[in-house]
Amino acid sequence: MSQILAEAPVPRAISPSLERTPCPWHLDWAAWLVVGVAVAFAGIAYTLFLDHPRSLWGYGPHDRNYHYLTGLNFGLGLRQFDVAHLRQTIDKQRTWGVLHGMLLGTILAVTGPDFRVGILPSLAGWIGTAVFAFLAARRLCQRGGNLAGFVAALFVLTSPGHQAFATESMLESLGACLSLAVLHRYLVAVQEPSRRAWSLLGLALSLLFFLKTNYWLLTVIGLGLAELIRRPGFYLFWLKEAWHAVGWRSWLGRQLRQPLNYLLAALISLIGWIMVQDSPSINVFGREVSLSTPHNVVNLAYAVLFLRVLFWWRKYGRSWFDGMGREFLPLAYWHAIPVAVYFLLPKRLGYFLWFISPANAAHDAAMSFTRGLANYHVWIVSDYHIAPWMVLVALALVGIALLVSPSLRPGSVAVICFLLISLFLTAKHPSHMSRYVHSWLAAGWVLAGAGLATLIYGRATASCQEIRPWLAGIAMTGLACLTLPEMLHAHHVAHGGPNPDFDSSLILSDCYLPELKDSRRTLILSNAAINFFCQWTYIERYGKLHGADVDVKNFGQDPDRNRQLFDQWLARHDYDSIVFIDVPPGSYFFERPSLAAYGQVPGLLREQTQFVQARRWEFAYHGCAVTLWTRTR
Repeated sequence: MSQILAEAPVPRAISPSLERTPCPWHLDWAAWLVVGVAVAFAGIAYTLFLDHPRSLWGYGPHDRNYHYLTGLNFGLGLRQFDVAHLRQTIDKQRTWGVLHGMLLGTILAVTGPDFRVGILPSLAGWIGTAVFAFLAARRLCQRGGNLAGFVAALFVLTSPGHQAFATESMLESLGACLSLAVLHRYLVAVQEPSRRAWSLLGLALSLLFFLKTNYWLLTVIGLGLAELIRRPGFYLFWLKEAWHAVGWRSWLGRQLRQPLNYLLAALISLIGWIMVQDSPSINVFGREVSLSTPHNVVNLAYAVLFLRVLFWWRKYGRSWFDGMGREFLPLAYWHAIPVAVYFLLPKRLGYFLWFISPANAAHDAAMSFTRGLANYHVWIVSDYHIAPWMVLVALALVGIALLVSPSLRPGSVAVICFLLISLFLTAKHPSHMSRYVHSWLAAGWVLAGAGLATLIYGRATASCQEIRPWLAGIAMTGLACLTLPEMLHAHHVAHGGPNPDFDSSLILSDCYLPELKDSRRTLILSNAAINFFCQWTYIERYGKLHGADVDVKNFGQDPDRNRQLFDQWLARHDYDSIVFIDVPPGSYFFERPSLAAYGQVPGLLREQTQFVQARRWEFAYHGCAVTLWTRTR
């Protein structure tokens, strides 16, 4: 079969008349110009951020607290050579990938804990987004590639949303950067196919996967659809040959004799039973084992499937993939295998399936595609463009690019597929937030750049080609003059960026942290979901990875059980201090979700005798209060 597939007709990626010798990277003046401008803009944005860095922490329950805390854990784990803590930190990265935390941790290991440097990975991601937008747009065009790239980069650099998230400790900027890097590497691999090109595409996909899996999934679906559209005959031929090459009767006999198949079938049946039951449990050697979630069983079933595939790979896999074409084996080595091994880690596959599914949304969220389109239309206009006219310009240029898409260079369909698939799935998902467009919206600007280049260098100017450079210069200068002045102002958008108009929640931690200087171990609790905020502020202040706890395990809605759990928790832990932060509903810093059960804690503290109230801070304007309890001596 490998020989047959190796001889299958595969269309050339690009016709000889359109082939071009790529300029060496160190002589590519246009790319270096974009890099220089992007670095300058990032410097301006960072300077504006340093004018009011505390305003980034507007309220506690925000993902930025978790991402910065993860970077702190990596950074201090490296500085203190705490291998056990590093392993524990990696193990906790189940919903999000480890890439951002490791990058931020490496920076903090050098600079020391400081949330002002916590945005550097995002700034680098913004620079990378502009550069890869330029490179991808240039790859789309037969002529005028530099103009297309400059326009795409300009849209990225002047976007309020992209500037706002460049000054965040979030994943959005790196997600946009790596998504465009994948598109660019795909265009390179299609237009200049080689094992190295496909290997770099696999590496880019792996980096995106280890940053955030839903960003990765959008690119994989987009590229998969683009490949089917680009060469449907090859894949149809491959499927037919694969079907006829398998001896189905002997194959079925081998499957019936394989014990692992029966184990896999039993585990899949168990997963189905768990899903339809209400908090099931089983008795194992006289001990009740809860099966409220199928994570562990899913992992075990996947491990069995992995073994089956591994046996096949060792016997047939390499030659089978190698015979399909030069691209498949590098993609397997640099992407498929790392991802497959990652899912062997405990609970990774279960969390991945939950994270990309509609279950990852509020219970009252309605799956309305039209509502999603309406919401994202508002956010795209208000958060990601300096003015409505910029949206109209971008839409018009994207329309031109779609009309002339058959004349664009090979692989360009991937950018179109990625944009349309991302728009549909983002709007269809029941959870709607403005930042969900961040990783893929720049693909539209890539098409907009190609649309303008096609307009200026197309048939309309074929009879007077000498005016093309002048038209390109006028168009680029006009866009730059209208948009670049906005870069002198800091930007805040709906779900990201510093907000100087909102008081910083750091005023809460400022009051009690100095009082914990001599405390060996502290318990910090709140009725608001600010445990990550409480943890990172303590770790940054004192550099102690294990000096503070921010929750009581299994604390729930049963008051009597909570009282018993709380007493047992205090008996097991030698705390010197307890801090309670009261952020009631309707107060300045309140944000859902709330941890209403912890509202019972002040009453429980008043009933015990091990701790006495030492200090209390009232924030009358904000409707909040902080109480410090210290151990009696």
